[in-house]
Amino acid sequence: MDRQAIVDILNELVALEHRNLARRLVESTLFVSRPSVEVSRVVERMAKSSEEHDRWLSEVILALDGVPGVRLGDVHTADLHYQELHRVLPRLTVDLENLIQKYALAVDRIAEEPLAANVVTRILKGHKQELASLQQAGVAP
Repeated sequence: MDRQAIVDILNELVALEHRNLARRLVESTLFVSRPSVEVSRVVERMAKSSEEHDRWLSEVILALDGVPGVRLGDVHTADLHYQELHRVLPRLTVDLENLIQKYALAVDRIAEEPLAANVVTRILKGHKQELASLQQAGVAP
């Protein structure tokens, strides 16, 4: 696979991180009840990690002489404002599971580029740990 194809895949992942539902939840005005406080902390950590993943991927793109692409917001998250956190957690779990699937596919596609493969594998591991954290908090199945 040529470098530009790898950069394109990394740009797809950056776009996914930019639209990560955890980041949108932190930006929105959610109501957090007492039982949801622990989960809200998990969501905040997920959002911070997503921002860090965005940076890591962009750095790899630049190291491969690529150009990070334009990031667009996700209009499908406009309905998150003024909801109870526990009501949107199933949606967060589905979003995270989809993100894990896309990273798993990307790892296989970019395996021949060690720098990109290492970063994507590290991010995939982090997303799996986030899903485990949601499961421990009693959110995910």
